Amino acid sequence: MKNRKLVCSFIFSIFIVGCSAPPAPSAEPSATQGVAIFTSVPIATIPATITIPLPQPSLIIAATVPVPVIGSLLPLASPNSGPLNCRGSPDVRWPVGAVLNPGENAQIVGRNADSTWWYVKNPSAPAGSCWISAAFATVTGDVSGVQIVVVAGVPPPVNGTPVGTITSVYILLEPDTIDAPGCVGPSQLIKIIAKITVNGPVEFTFHFEGDEVDDLRDHKWGFTRADIDDVTDSFIPPLNAGTHRIFLVVDDMDLQGVGSVATYTINC
Repeated sequence: MKNRKLVCSFIFSIFIVGCSAPPAPSAEPSATQGVAIFTSVPIATIPATITIPLPQPSLIIAATVPVPVIGSLLPLASPNSGPLNCRGSPDVRWPVGAVLNPGENAQIVGRNADSTWWYVKNPSAPAGSCWISAAFATVTGDVSGVQIVVVAGVPPPVNGTPVGTITSVYILLEPDTIDAPGCVGPSQLIKIIAKITVNGPVEFTFHFEGDEVDDLRDHKWGFTRADIDDVTDSFIPPLNAGTHRIFLVVDDMDLQGVGSVATYTINC
């Protein structure tokens, strides 16, 4: 019995020693463990020059298209007031192919001989081009290299009749003189009566504005043939002494030299 107790004590001692022995050390990491491996990727060869084909004009009969300026000074045009018509040629008798809205820019790629019209990339179809009136456009960038575009052809007829344009404007103001001692008191209403002469069928939008008067309301007008028509409006001028001007303004049409200006006088 005593021997059995000794054997049990010996076995129990071995069990304790085995359980308290320290764990075996882990294996050392290999030389490549945790190292990222990169493979080289060939870089495509970039050509020294890039050839970009010029857009083909879609709204003109014939033209010599210049190469536009490239870079930060790229010439751009945008409307300086309301929507600006973009036409098939530098003439209001040509049909409208697109409209450039306020806030939009169009790249200038040419001009007419006297720089009164800009030849721009069509804002609705950049593959084509059309014309906007320079008088109603704000230009940014360098236009010194913009070349002249020569256009051949005549405006297409409407119902067999060539498209017309405004040839004369006569404006009558009633009254054209207001007496206001001391420039005090309510001002007097002035009535505008304008006679517009056209040489063929044409539609346009116009308004009156002045040195001392904000833009009056828009009027849409149309002619079916060469004719003369009366248009009217009215305004109350501020009582500022002197002679002041009233203009008839037609969207994207330059009326200089056709009599589109009248004057009135305030006597204080």
